[in-house]
Amino acid sequence: LAFRLYHAAITAGGILILMRALPSRYGLRAALIAGLLLVLSPRLVSMAVEIRAYPLLLAISCAQAAMVIRGDVAQSVRRLGLFVLLGVLSGYTHFFGIVATSAYTLAIFIDARTVRGAVRVVLAYALLLLLWAGLAPFVLGAANLSSPAPGSAAPAGGVGLGDIAAFLAQMLVSGATLVDLPVAALCFAGGAILLLVAAVGLGGQAARRGTAIRHDPVIGLILALAAGMIVTIAAALLVSQFDALAPRYNIWMLAPLAVILALAADGAIARRGRIADWVRHAGTALLVIGSAAALVMFLVRADWFIHGPSRTLEAMVAKAEKPLAVLHVGDAWAWAY
Repeated sequence: LAFRLYHAAITAGGILILMRALPSRYGLRAALIAGLLLVLSPRLVSMAVEIRAYPLLLAISCAQAAMVIRGDVAQSVRRLGLFVLLGVLSGYTHFFGIVATSAYTLAIFIDARTVRGAVRVVLAYALLLLLWAGLAPFVLGAANLSSPAPGSAAPAGGVGLGDIAAFLAQMLVSGATLVDLPVAALCFAGGAILLLVAAVGLGGQAARRGTAIRHDPVIGLILALAAGMIVTIAAALLVSQFDALAPRYNIWMLAPLAVILALAADGAIARRGRIADWVRHAGTALLVIGSAAALVMFLVRADWFIHGPSRTLEAMVAKAEKPLAVLHVGDAWAWAY
């Protein structure tokens, strides 16, 4: 229990670091919405209490996203040094931290205001690559598994469009949410509306501001998220022995996604006007209601989704009037019932 609370505390600390960075650029309301979206995520709640690397990876991702939001990392040697330190910690926490840090490096590179700053970012990334060299055996080992470990193997028939769609869907929701289709529909509808609001709003800002919009932190987070998605999907297509699309490996993406959705919900990156406000309010309501319902459903039957339905199965066996055997094949606990 102590280790679970320790990991949960680290996750909470990462969320607070992210929330503290947002008011300086976008206001307190955006910070509160981002925090709300994160704590209402069953995917985050289930990962936060696991005695594994994923809560730490998410917390570091929140800190890296906070640095992108504060901006001007490339202009300060001290900030860039802190970013390199976080990158090393992220990579050695889990090797998917390399993907996360590389994506965030792209974000701080496009924010560089001078050639000197851009060169600093390139040199910092070269240093990161050198410091990550110790991870090579682990990365190569995962890519060359002759007999994959249970739960880590890619789909037997290879990665298809359905697997990619599931990966994209579970960036917003968890497997537990997908059990209840109406609740999942609320989350998807709300998320889609807010992403549309963000796209329209940023499109209008880009037309007015031109290339200067690259210094808006949300652009860096969008590029980081997009780069992470592209690299992950490419890895899944190229490395058949390893399931790169597994939601737990990509838990770091929750941080930038929550910020993007929060800024759309808050109106910081949305068009102004009565209709635009109504649309983003509707999207926010759908996403929050769906997320809250999904979290309640998850907490009521958390034993089905975290480490398998062992308690429920044990109770069924204990209540059985006749001798009973329960046979489970495979690792898809969340879909056992």
